[in-house]
Amino acid sequence: MWDIEEIPDENKVFYRIHKSFFREGKLIPGAFREIGDGMSADWEKYSTPEYLICRAKIPSDNGIVSLIVGNIRKTDLEVSHKPSEKNISHSIIKGRKRKIQDDPEVRLKLMKISQWEIQIGAYKC
Repeated sequence: MWDIEEIPDENKVFYRIHKSFFREGKLIPGAFREIGDGMSADWEKYSTPEYLICRAKIPSDNGIVSLIVGNIRKTDLEVSHKPSEKNISHSIIKGRKRKIQDDPEVRLKLMKISQWEIQIGAYKC
């Protein structure tokens, strides 16, 4: 297994968003939610938007946004490197006090600080 590293504030993480969270041409705040132990993302040190989208069951149903780690942390969220057996870049974003999906203000902030890397349906693996 890989060592856990500190993710610097100036780095990005990539987050996959399914088309069901894209309505009338816009991203909705519901895209940002914790599943299991947090919101799963890939650290740019070990991943790319293309690598992340190609791991989706149906890549064309997804898009990729990036978020700057320091901006996430300013939103009162934790960002930590949590490599898995198959993915060294795996990272977790989670609320310090409550889950992301239980805090509409945090979801709106995440939506505002995210940048599209790959638009939904725009990349073929």
